[in-house]
Amino acid sequence: MKKASRIATLAAAGLVLSTLPGCNKANGEVKAADKAKADPKAAALVCNGDTLTFGEMDTLAEAQLNAAIERGFIGMEEKDREEALNQLRARFAGMYLEKILLIQEAKRRGLAVTDEDLAPELARIEGIAKNQGMTFDELIETTALPREFVMRDIRDGVLIQKLQNDIKAGITVPEADIAAEKAKAGAAMDKIVDLKKQLNEGADFADLARAHSDCPSSARGGDLGPFGKGQMVKPFEDAAFALEVGDVSGVVTTQFGHHIIKLTAKDEEAGTLAASHILVRSEPAQTDAEIMDALKGPKLQEAFVTLYKGLQEGAKIECNITGLSYKPGLGLVPDDAHVHTEDCNDE
Repeated sequence: MKKASRIATLAAAGLVLSTLPGCNKANGEVKAADKAKADPKAAALVCNGDTLTFGEMDTLAEAQLNAAIERGFIGMEEKDREEALNQLRARFAGMYLEKILLIQEAKRRGLAVTDEDLAPELARIEGIAKNQGMTFDELIETTALPREFVMRDIRDGVLIQKLQNDIKAGITVPEADIAAEKAKAGAAMDKIVDLKKQLNEGADFADLARAHSDCPSSARGGDLGPFGKGQMVKPFEDAAFALEVGDVSGVVTTQFGHHIIKLTAKDEEAGTLAASHILVRSEPAQTDAEIMDALKGPKLQEAFVTLYKGLQEGAKIECNITGLSYKPGLGLVPDDAHVHTEDCNDE
């Protein structure tokens, strides 16, 4: 199975392209704020006593917009600049509101971030930087946001993760659910072993793939086409490159499940293979604790959503941003937007 590529982002990277003129206008445009009258130290948004100032909001919005223009991501006439800035200000205000409510709840629960808590996240980001040929500081600079904001945002993210962990710790999973998951894993192995037996007895590989494989390639009789080293997950690659043309592997287990691989072609000069496979999806072998942790995922999401809605409902929020209003359950919305509650709960 081919590896999925990941693009790591920090702070608010990527906000600009989705918030410039012409984007998201179905939800209404934000009216231009009167910047001449806005004191940078004045409160743009107040949430239970915590304040986002107009100066902070403008600094973030202008940094993101200027960086996007300088890097050639967008072109913009001066007349459109203020509209774009207003949309970015609104986006940063919304992000602040979402984050501060969770941070306040974490602190209410007595949670805090120590240097020891922060170290793994900083190391992860440093690894991302190294993979991209940059230092930690150089990667931070690519966010186009003030360093102090990014570092604070990283720490806040760790605190919110601690809040999630605290919620997760209170979720229980019935033993019956754990047993059911283990039974599924056993059934998957039984199925792939039976398919291998059928192949050994002369069954047609492509026919079995079409009938039983859980991979989209089943429509092509399991044909994956040509691939080289580094394109498949390691256990699959190792098994495939060990075969000769026409050979069929034993059961190969990866994070995607259990496979049987048939090598159909080999190009020694190009260093590529062509193969077909049959996949029976299954979670990797897990302990009871790992299964329990996985089963808590959907329950955690539900609990987190419920918590956040409650925090919104009970919050004292003051919005002083021209063209925006706070609506419990929806957050910050444009004054002229026609938003229906049921539309926002479909996800």
